[in-house]
Formats: sequence, C-alpha cells, structure tokens
Amino acid sequence: ADADSDGLTNQQERTDYRTQDRNRDTDGDALTDGEEIEVYKTDPNQADSDNDGLVDGAEVYSYKTNPNQADSDNDGVSDGDEVFQIHSNPLRANTDSGGSPASSPK
Repeated sequence: ADADSDGLTNQQERTDYRTQDRNRDTDGDALTDGEEIEVYKTDPNQADSDNDGLVDGAEVYSYKTNPNQADSDNDGVSDGDEVFQIHSNPLRANTDSGGSPASSPK
C-alpha cells in the first residue's frame, strides 16, 4: 500500500527511508518522497540535500541546477550564493572562487 501516493510503499517509507507514509513530501521541498528516491536521488528527509542554500524542489523546477551538487557549474561558488548573494547564473561558470565576476578573456 502507498497511503500518500508518492510512489513508495508504506513499508518502504517506514523502514527503508524513515519518511512519513501519509505525507507525499516529508521534507516540504516540493519533490515527492518517491521522486527524491527514484528520480533525483536526493534525501527525502532533508529539504536541501546538497546544503547549498536552495531547496531541492527549487533546484529542479526553478533553477534547473543539480540538487546533489552544491556548485552545479563548478566555478567555486555554491548555487545558493550565486542566486541569493551575487545574483549570477548558477549554471554558468562566470565567477571566480571569491564570488566576483571572472574577467573576460581579451
């Protein structure tokens, strides 16, 4: 049985993943527990699986970043810092490790 219709059985939720079997989204990040386990491989008990400052659902639906990688573009600045502090694109490696725009090649 799957009481919350999230794609995980009640037994899986209780014993395997320790999620709430009557709540489709245990951590409240806008991804169902089943999506977190089966599709995105994120933690259904932690809203921000990679601890970058963006909840998993926002990474998937709004920013298109990787919810399992704190720095999706590998530029040395976390996705959350790019979005909320320096206002740059977390998918484009356009900043240096200090968070300043990288100088463009001449």
